[in-house]
Amino acid sequence: MEFTISPSVLKNELEFIAVTDSKTNPVLSSVLITATAIGNEITIFGSDQETSTKVVATANVKKAGKMCIPAKKLLAFAKTLSGDITLKEEPNHWVQLKSGNSKFRIKGFNPEQFPEMSKADKFDIVINSKTFAKMVKSVEFAITNEETRFSLFGVKLELSD
Repeated sequence: MEFTISPSVLKNELEFIAVTDSKTNPVLSSVLITATAIGNEITIFGSDQETSTKVVATANVKKAGKMCIPAKKLLAFAKTLSGDITLKEEPNHWVQLKSGNSKFRIKGFNPEQFPEMSKADKFDIVINSKTFAKMVKSVEFAITNEETRFSLFGVKLELSD
Protein backbone atom coordinates (compact mmCIF):
# COMPACT_ATOMS: atom_id res chain seq x y z
CA MET A 1 0.00 0.00 0.00
CA GLU A 2 1.18 3.52 -0.75
CA PHE A 3 -0.55 6.89 -0.58
CA THR A 4 0.15 10.61 -0.16
CA ILE A 5 -1.98 12.84 2.06
CA SER A 6 -1.98 16.42 3.31
CA PRO A 7 -0.81 16.66 6.96
CA SER A 8 -3.80 18.87 7.85
CA VAL A 9 -6.28 16.35 6.42
CA LEU A 10 -4.54 13.49 8.25
CA LYS A 11 -4.44 15.47 11.52
CA ASN A 12 -8.14 16.39 11.34
CA GLU A 13 -9.23 12.81 10.65
CA LEU A 14 -6.95 11.23 13.29
CA GLU A 15 -8.22 13.61 15.97
CA PHE A 16 -11.73 12.30 15.31
CA ILE A 17 -10.86 8.59 15.57
CA ALA A 18 -11.49 6.62 18.79
CA VAL A 19 -8.43 4.71 20.03
CA THR A 20 -7.18 3.62 23.44
CA ASP A 21 -3.81 3.22 25.17
CA SER A 22 -4.08 -0.52 25.59
CA LYS A 23 -1.06 -2.27 27.08
CA THR A 24 -2.71 -5.70 26.84
CA ASN A 25 -3.75 -5.28 23.19
CA PRO A 26 -1.49 -2.68 21.55
CA VAL A 27 -3.24 -2.95 18.19
CA LEU A 28 -6.11 -0.97 19.80
CA SER A 29 -3.69 2.00 20.05
CA SER A 30 -3.50 1.94 16.26
CA VAL A 31 -5.56 2.95 13.27
CA LEU A 32 -6.29 0.72 10.31
CA ILE A 33 -5.88 2.53 7.00
CA THR A 34 -7.30 0.92 3.86
CA ALA A 35 -7.48 1.75 0.18
CA THR A 36 -9.39 -0.67 -2.02
CA ALA A 37 -8.41 0.89 -5.33
CA ILE A 38 -5.96 3.31 -6.84
CA GLY A 39 -7.66 6.70 -6.66
CA ASN A 40 -8.22 9.56 -4.26
CA GLU A 41 -9.67 8.04 -1.09
CA ILE A 42 -8.50 6.16 2.00
CA THR A 43 -10.57 4.85 4.89
CA ILE A 44 -9.26 5.19 8.46
CA PHE A 45 -10.67 2.96 11.21
CA GLY A 46 -10.17 3.24 14.96
CA SER A 47 -11.55 1.11 17.77
CA ASP A 48 -11.32 0.72 21.53
CA GLN A 49 -13.49 -2.44 21.30
CA GLU A 50 -16.50 -0.52 22.61
CA THR A 51 -16.55 2.34 20.15
CA SER A 52 -15.49 2.11 16.53
CA THR A 53 -14.94 5.04 14.22
CA LYS A 54 -14.59 5.13 10.45
CA VAL A 55 -13.65 8.18 8.40
CA VAL A 56 -12.95 8.66 4.72
CA ALA A 57 -10.13 11.02 3.75
CA THR A 58 -8.89 12.48 0.49
CA ALA A 59 -5.50 11.07 -0.48
CA ASN A 60 -3.56 10.18 -3.60
CA VAL A 61 -3.51 6.36 -3.54
CA LYS A 62 -0.67 4.85 -5.59
CA LYS A 63 -1.11 1.24 -4.43
CA ALA A 64 -4.15 -0.34 -2.75
CA GLY A 65 -3.87 -2.30 0.50
CA LYS A 66 -4.10 -2.09 4.30
CA MET A 67 -1.76 -0.89 7.04
CA CYS A 68 -2.14 -0.67 10.80
CA ILE A 69 -0.14 2.17 12.42
CA PRO A 70 0.12 3.50 16.01
CA ALA A 71 -2.31 6.43 16.10
CA LYS A 72 -0.38 8.73 18.47
CA LYS A 73 2.84 8.46 16.45
CA LEU A 74 1.02 9.14 13.20
CA LEU A 75 -0.84 12.09 14.74
CA ALA A 76 2.44 13.54 16.06
CA PHE A 77 3.91 13.41 12.54
CA ALA A 78 0.76 15.00 11.07
CA LYS A 79 1.00 17.86 13.57
CA THR A 80 4.69 18.61 12.99
CA LEU A 81 5.27 18.01 9.27
CA SER A 82 4.31 20.74 6.83
CA GLY A 83 4.67 19.04 3.42
CA ASP A 84 2.49 16.27 2.02
CA ILE A 85 3.06 12.94 3.77
CA THR A 86 3.69 9.74 1.82
CA LEU A 87 3.10 6.45 3.63
CA LYS A 88 4.40 3.26 2.04
CA GLU A 89 4.02 -0.28 3.35
CA GLU A 90 7.26 -2.24 3.79
CA PRO A 91 7.86 -5.91 4.73
CA ASN A 92 7.00 -7.15 8.25
CA HIS A 93 4.40 -4.39 8.80
CA TRP A 94 6.91 -1.53 8.77
CA VAL A 95 5.68 1.74 7.26
CA GLN A 96 7.94 4.28 5.58
CA LEU A 97 6.82 7.89 6.10
CA LYS A 98 8.25 10.65 3.88
CA SER A 99 7.62 14.38 3.86
CA GLY A 100 9.92 16.76 2.00
CA ASN A 101 13.51 15.79 2.87
CA SER A 102 12.43 13.90 6.00
CA LYS A 103 12.14 10.12 6.02
CA PHE A 104 11.00 7.90 8.93
CA ARG A 105 10.10 4.26 9.59
CA ILE A 106 7.25 3.27 11.91
CA LYS A 107 6.67 -0.25 13.20
CA GLY A 108 3.08 -1.16 12.50
CA PHE A 109 0.90 -4.17 13.23
CA ASN A 110 -0.58 -6.92 11.12
CA PRO A 111 -3.82 -5.42 9.75
CA GLU A 112 -5.54 -8.80 10.25
CA GLN A 113 -5.16 -8.34 14.04
CA PHE A 114 -7.31 -5.19 13.98
CA PRO A 115 -10.82 -5.82 15.41
CA GLU A 116 -13.68 -6.22 12.95
CA MET A 117 -16.06 -3.30 12.74
CA SER A 118 -19.76 -4.11 12.92
CA LYS A 119 -21.86 -3.12 9.94
CA ALA A 120 -24.46 -0.42 10.52
CA ASP A 121 -27.68 -0.24 8.56
CA LYS A 122 -27.76 2.67 6.16
CA PHE A 123 -30.65 5.11 6.34
CA ASP A 124 -31.54 8.65 5.34
CA ILE A 125 -32.88 11.34 7.63
CA VAL A 126 -34.07 14.86 6.90
CA ILE A 127 -33.95 17.38 9.74
CA ASN A 128 -34.43 21.12 9.80
CA SER A 129 -31.04 22.86 10.12
CA LYS A 130 -32.24 25.19 12.90
CA THR A 131 -33.54 22.22 14.91
CA PHE A 132 -30.28 20.34 14.38
CA ALA A 133 -28.20 23.39 15.43
CA LYS A 134 -30.33 23.71 18.58
CA MET A 135 -29.76 20.02 19.38
CA VAL A 136 -25.98 20.37 18.99
CA LYS A 137 -25.84 23.57 21.06
CA SER A 138 -27.65 21.83 23.92
CA VAL A 139 -24.88 19.17 24.23
CA GLU A 140 -21.75 21.03 23.07
CA PHE A 141 -20.72 21.74 26.68
CA ALA A 142 -19.88 18.02 27.00
CA ILE A 143 -17.37 17.98 24.14
CA THR A 144 -13.78 18.07 25.39
CA ASN A 145 -11.10 20.34 23.99
CA GLU A 146 -8.22 18.45 25.65
CA GLU A 147 -5.84 17.07 23.04
CA THR A 148 -4.63 14.41 25.46
CA ARG A 149 -8.12 12.88 25.39
CA PHE A 150 -8.76 13.13 21.66
CA SER A 151 -10.89 9.98 21.68
CA LEU A 152 -13.62 11.99 23.43
CA PHE A 153 -14.06 14.62 20.72
CA GLY A 154 -17.53 14.48 19.21
CA VAL A 155 -21.15 13.96 20.06
CA LYS A 156 -23.11 10.72 19.73
CA LEU A 157 -26.34 11.07 17.78
CA GLU A 158 -28.96 8.35 18.25
CA LEU A 159 -32.14 8.17 16.19
CA SER A 160 -35.28 6.22 16.99
CA ASP A 161 -38.75 5.86 15.54
